[in-house]
Amino acid sequence: MSGTRFLKFVRLVGISRHGKCRIAQHGCDWLVEVDGMFKGQPAWLLKSLQKTEGPATKKNFDGRWVLKNNDPNFAVQWEWQHSVTAPNV
Repeated sequence: MSGTRFLKFVRLVGISRHGKCRIAQHGCDWLVEVDGMFKGQPAWLLKSLQKTEGPATKKNFDGRWVLKNNDPNFAVQWEWQHSVTAPNV
């Protein structure tokens, strides 16, 4: 069975020192893994696009919750979607 699904991405800008350091460390483009709630507010659970976290021989993706509105560390510069077609199974 084949089908098309859409992956959502966001581009972040750091607005605090912490946010700017995370952007420098992990990049500005992130994959939206979960569209949900964090601390009672609408938020996204994001995953970095590159493996940047951990020791040099065991890198992993970084993940973090970012509030959709008024996040103290990040502002969303833009959002976009990319379609992915699954092969016939």
